Amino acid sequence: PIPVNSNHRFFRGNHDDYDVEHPNCLGDFGNITLGGIEVFYIRGAHSIDKDKRILGVSYWDQEEISYPVAMEAMDLYEVSKPRIVLSHDCPSYVAGMMGIHDRSKTRTFLQSLFEMHNPSLWIYGHHHRDFKVKIGNTKFVCLPIGGHMDLEA
Repeated sequence: PIPVNSNHRFFRGNHDDYDVEHPNCLGDFGNITLGGIEVFYIRGAHSIDKDKRILGVSYWDQEEISYPVAMEAMDLYEVSKPRIVLSHDCPSYVAGMMGIHDRSKTRTFLQSLFEMHNPSLWIYGHHHRDFKVKIGNTKFVCLPIGGHMDLEA
């Protein structure tokens, strides 16, 4: 767990307890400046193994972003036209390039964001493996478990 007095900030993915509030949680989406770099972040992903999980213990119904919140996020994304995106999952086209073809409302929504505006860099980690691909002017980076990436202005 992240200590309350820590400088670390986070947004939730799909295996996070949505019933617990934490002051370091950024929320569903938004813009934040990290080390002088403004980024757009958005939470959520689909659990392909939710049938093996326990609701309220290891799986939460809120794991994927709701439609009304997604529309608010889309409005902010369209206005801010971010250079860098941080998300838990990735657009559906990128997932397909990774060999992942299960259906996900979150990935479909992220694909819509990507089609609206192509950032320079999009970082995600839901698939827990090292994967990089460039599509047009956007570099997509999937971080493996324990992976990290330093951002430079």
